[in-house]
Amino acid sequence: MSNKGLARRVVDLAAIQGLGGVRCDHTSVLRWLAGEQPRPPVPELAAFVLGNALGRKISETEIGMTPSNLPSDIGLQLPTGWAETIATSTILWRADVQRRRFLANAVFTSAALPASALRWLTSPPASAPAASGTRKVGRADIDAIRELTHSYREMDNRLGGGRLRSTIVSYLDDHVSRLLTTGSYREETGRQLAAACGELSQLAGFSSALPCSRDLVSRLAWVN
Repeated sequence: MSNKGLARRVVDLAAIQGLGGVRCDHTSVLRWLAGEQPRPPVPELAAFVLGNALGRKISETEIGMTPSNLPSDIGLQLPTGWAETIATSTILWRADVQRRRFLANAVFTSAALPASALRWLTSPPASAPAASGTRKVGRADIDAIRELTHSYREMDNRLGGGRLRSTIVSYLDDHVSRLLTTGSYREETGRQLAAACGELSQLAGFSSALPCSRDLVSRLAWVN
């Protein structure tokens, strides 16, 4: 499907559904491929068109777009289930990397990532943190996350100003999310993976938080 063909199908689908004001062309698709987040309902329309072409359901996040109906307080409310915690955290990482309209309009503060990290660090999930994906996750994967966290923390202490934040979140979105969503691991490994993810997510939040926010989250972590 060409860029022009995708744009035309999106516009045609919008017309069929009675959605006015949807305008896009091949240059719009080029911008989407470069990471631009289109206005709603384009993410849903594009996912439907591509899913129809492939013969299976495709989500907006699967094509690198943020769903239009994400709750504005995502990340500020801690889920209890293992699958829900993974879904919330990976959406936060992807949305943070994109930094598109979603982040501009949402009630998204520097406390979101540390708040999500508290679930990993302090509260055991309702279900066992295990998965049966295609890639085996082991000690080496967890040690790599912890070593990077240690290095990033030292660099953040020296440099400050959140200069490493985008690098940390990109690593979470690109590498760690794949371990969580496609990995295979038993409960004990899952708990260690969760702790490592929590430490790195917390660092990502702290690297851009104001001193008062850092102090608040540190107190919450200590209390829990």
